[in-house]
This record gives sequence, structure tokens and C-alpha cells, in this order.
Amino acid sequence: MARTLKEAEQEIEVLKREVKELRELTLDDLTGLPRRKVFQVAVEEEILRSKRTKRPFSILIIDLNYLKTVNDTYGHQAGDQMIRSFAMFLRSTFRDCDILARTGGDEFMVFLPDQNEKSATTVKEHLLQTLKKGESLLPFFKGAAIGVATFGKENQSFEQMYAAADKAMYVHKKAMKKQD
Repeated sequence: MARTLKEAEQEIEVLKREVKELRELTLDDLTGLPRRKVFQVAVEEEILRSKRTKRPFSILIIDLNYLKTVNDTYGHQAGDQMIRSFAMFLRSTFRDCDILARTGGDEFMVFLPDQNEKSATTVKEHLLQTLKKGESLLPFFKGAAIGVATFGKENQSFEQMYAAADKAMYVHKKAMKKQD
């Protein structure tokens, strides 16, 4: 049975709304990066693959410093600008095969396929050096704490990897505060 033009247009409008709703569920509206659930699914898929192939992978948790201070001092628009600028910086810094996500207010995660603990730590150090050099280019940016976790004996699930990276990030944050 042939559809009329009007029926086809209505169906297209329904599909557009569904795509918009799906986009809102999977992508952060401020940065356009995937949300935490999308990131988690990617990591869980890689865990299954890594168990078969024995290929390493790691994740980074990046927590921006002083977002609350920026919001309180300059307003939430300034904080939003800081987050957007940082997301753009991450996009320009990481490989196309790496998955970036905004997983919380001032928290980002990076999925690093084929990176063992040593190479992921090197990525972290390089990122910190690049951030230090470019701090003045990122509006309101005052540094970030970064934690690394690698899939392996200690980290067999997304939750375990997240907890390990989060713990390492807080150790880094504490060490940074002692230097201030």
C-alpha cells in the first residue's frame, strides 16, 4: 500500500524526534561528548574483547580543579565555558580511536584501547604537561587531577576500573593541593 506524501512527512517528523531523544540520552548537551552510560558500555564491550584477545586497555578519569570556585566567582556561564573549552581540548589531543566522555559535572573519562599501564601513565603525564603549557589558552582553567586504571587481574569490571581510576585521581588531587 503506497503512502501519501503527507504520511511520509509525518513519519519523517516522528523519526527526527526519536533521533533527537536518543541524542539527548547518549550525548552531553554542553560538550557533545558521550555520557557516562555510553562510555560504560564501550568499556564493558572492551572487557569482553580483552578477555578473548588478551589485548590491554586503560581508562583515565580527569577531574577539573576549581569548577565550583569558577561558578561562584564568575557565574555558571563561565563554568560552562570552561567545560566546553576543556572538551574541545580533549578532542584535539586524543586519538580518533580513543573514546571521550563527560561523566559528571567536572569529570571526564577517556578510554584508551591498546594501552597498558605504562603507556597509559605516559599518556597521563603528556596530558598534564600539555595542559600546563596551554593553561592560559583555556578560559578559567586551573589544572586537573587525573587517575589511570588498566584492565587486568585487579580490574575485571567497569566498576573496578572506575573505582581504581577514581582512587588514583584523588591521590593525584591530594598531592596537587599539597603543592599549592
